[in-house]
Amino acid sequence: MQSLPPQRPDTRRPSVGCQQAPLATLHSVRKAAAFGGLSLSNRSLLGLGTLALSASRLYKRRICPGVRSCKSDELQDLCTWLKQIGTKGVDDLRLDVSMKEGGGLAAFAKRDFAPGEVVCRVPEQGILVGEQQEGLLKEACLARALLREKELGSESFFAPYIRCLPTESALPSIHPYFWPPGLDIEELMVGSAHGRRVAREIFQEGCENVEKLVAAGISQQDARWALAIVDSRAFTFLPDSAEEQLALVPLVDILNTTTLFKDGVQLWQCSFEPQGSVRDGALLLAEGPVKAGEELLHLYGPNSSAMLWSIYGFLEDREGTENLFEICGLEVDVSATLADDPPKLRSAKLEALSRANVSERLLFELPGDAQMGGRMMPFARLLAGDSVEDVRRFADSLELVTPVQAGLARELSARRLVVAWLRKGLQDSFNASAAPLPESETHQMTELRRRVETLETLSLRGRSGDAEAMPKRGRPRG
Repeated sequence: MQSLPPQRPDTRRPSVGCQQAPLATLHSVRKAAAFGGLSLSNRSLLGLGTLALSASRLYKRRICPGVRSCKSDELQDLCTWLKQIGTKGVDDLRLDVSMKEGGGLAAFAKRDFAPGEVVCRVPEQGILVGEQQEGLLKEACLARALLREKELGSESFFAPYIRCLPTESALPSIHPYFWPPGLDIEELMVGSAHGRRVAREIFQEGCENVEKLVAAGISQQDARWALAIVDSRAFTFLPDSAEEQLALVPLVDILNTTTLFKDGVQLWQCSFEPQGSVRDGALLLAEGPVKAGEELLHLYGPNSSAMLWSIYGFLEDREGTENLFEICGLEVDVSATLADDPPKLRSAKLEALSRANVSERLLFELPGDAQMGGRMMPFARLLAGDSVEDVRRFADSLELVTPVQAGLARELSARRLVVAWLRKGLQDSFNASAAPLPESETHQMTELRRRVETLETLSLRGRSGDAEAMPKRGRPRG
């Protein structure tokens, strides 16, 4: 075994993390923006959506599933180091290969835990944070701090931790940071409006982060590796506050995740508590009962399958279970909806949408936007209006929780419009599923397309009222 580095001096510990940019972070996909899925554009499929995340951020992040298995001496060094710095609960856990396919390294309980019991606590000095850098997002700041520690080799305080991180070859090639240059996301994710939006945001921001790190003198390969590690493993402390920090937490970040329920019961047992600051350390609690020998799982966030793939690079086996965080989206082409309206009425509707800062493509989140207080019916009432007076009346109620009394006839008209949107979206989904895959392409692209097909299938099964009655899916392969 390699010798352990000395105790980390306090002078090396930054006091604050990087500030988050207003919009362009990988975490921005958590916002309560509309999530696509049902698309009324050509060749669109019923895609996957996520739970509205306006009230909370993704506190839990995960290790990218990889095939790297740490040597026993590396794991022993890690556990020894963790105990040396005062981490609680190390002796109650066993680190081994995950029971989940592609889950990489995982943590298993060596004893029973009762709900509410502390599973482990990592002290402040064992948590890696980034220093604020002007012009860099907080993910890039933390990635740069990770690379500085990696360059120190055995001299790094975090050497035992870094030696157990997955290498680039062990990270999934389907993670957005490793997508091939020139990838056409619109074509790849043609069947999922939600998938397109999430993948586009993550891919674009990833390229931006890589470019900034490369401009700072870091190789592209190192930048992609470090950013993928941060994106898939980092935790947010004090979210949505001025003291918010993004950090890497050894041991806690080894836990895998699940979003699945079986017979209405959640399959994760642990929760990371983000309310404290880094100074208070990182706390992992047993959210439910844990039996000795079980793999410990915790919920990284209420993620759809599309989010799991785009951020963490994996999809879960859904046999006998369900992800209750799956939400479909409905993308509506306003121009097509208003195609038969008289010019004056059409102009009034478009002007009302413009005042509401809405483009000519509406994206609704389901079921949230279809429930009381959601956005779907207010917009449907506006777009179904048959007079300029109707438009003026409903334009002011787009953001109201309590709907304006429309009268039975107008309400029925709006609801018929919603039904037409849904029927059209489902039909387009089935039509697009017949598009054949290219006869010849790289293994990576084949794997990416297969993941997209899985997303589409999960969505159709999860959102249909009668999954067995739906046509068999599957694209012809070359």
